[in-house]
Amino acid sequence: MRRYEVNVETPIDEVLELAERYVSVRRALVEALSSSSRLTREYASQALLDMARVTPEVLFEHSDAFIDALYRPEAPTRYNSLEIIGILAHKDMRLIDKAWDAIEECLYDEESGTVRLAAFKVLCAYGASTIPRSKKAWRLISDALRCYHGDPEFISMLNEFIAMFRTGVDDTVKKQAREQFQFNADNGTGLLKRKAEEIVKLSRRRTPVKS
Repeated sequence: MRRYEVNVETPIDEVLELAERYVSVRRALVEALSSSSRLTREYASQALLDMARVTPEVLFEHSDAFIDALYRPEAPTRYNSLEIIGILAHKDMRLIDKAWDAIEECLYDEESGTVRLAAFKVLCAYGASTIPRSKKAWRLISDALRCYHGDPEFISMLNEFIAMFRTGVDDTVKKQAREQFQFNADNGTGLLKRKAEEIVKLSRRRTPVKS
C-alpha cells in the first residue's frame, strides 16, 4: 500500500479496518500524534486507542511515541495516550517506568481533571502489580489524593486506589494511608467516610504474597 495520509474526515472505523491490514496505516497514525494540527493529533490518538483496546500487541513497538504524546498541549491527546499506555502496560509494567516523568506531569495537569484521573489510574495499576511498585507509586498517589480532595474526580480516584489496595501493598503504604484517611474515617460523612473507613480497614489486613 502506498503511503497513507491521515484525513480527519475519514470515519475512524474505516481507518481501523485499514490499520489492521497495513503496517503503513498504523505508522501514519502514530506519526500523526506529532502533527502540527491539533485535530489530527486528537483523531489519531482516538483511532490508536480504539486499536489498542482490540489488538494492543501491534502497538508495542510505538510505545515511545505514546509517551511523547503525553506532552501535547490538548487534553484529548494526552488522555488517549495515557489510556493506551495503561493498556500496553498490562503486558509489561516497565513501560510505566519509562513514561514515569510524563505520567507525573499529567497527574498535575492544570487544565483537565480527566487527564489527572487517567494518570492516577495508570499509577494505581502500576502499584497493584508488585509490592515494591506500590511503594514507588504511593508518593505520587498520596500527594494526588491530598491535592484533589473535593474535586469532581476525587471519589473515582479513591475507587482506583482502593482497588490497588485490595491487591496488597507495601507495609509503609498501609501505615501512611491509614494515617492519611483516619480523620475522614472518624469524622467524615457520606461516601467519603465510607471510602476512608474501607481504606483504614484494608490497611490492617495482612498483605498477600504476590507471585
